[in-house]
Amino acid sequence: MVAPGFNIITATIVVASNGIGNPFGVYASPGNFAGVFIVNETAADGHVAIFATGASGIIKVADVSGTYTTTINTASTHNVYLDGNLNVTIQNKRGASRTYNVMGFATRLGSN
Repeated sequence: MVAPGFNIITATIVVASNGIGNPFGVYASPGNFAGVFIVNETAADGHVAIFATGASGIIKVADVSGTYTTTINTASTHNVYLDGNLNVTIQNKRGASRTYNVMGFATRLGSN
């Protein structure tokens, strides 16, 4: 059972090479997610990482493969960062199209 004010969110997104995806949707402001989430690339590598975000920051808590960053445009990596509206964004710089399974444990969700 999930307590009031908390949400468990799951998403699967496919991101083309050099493309971006927003697993929790896109909101105008002030961002769309606060909490902890797991990202697992499932199409090729199986790389997995855990992130925490809230307010205007994001940190990488764990990265089993060492292939995730929290910055945009880092070559040869999975880049998980907050865009200009503070939306969680995944950028695929690994080459071919990738599929990401994402599970979030949210303490706050944004709205349009």
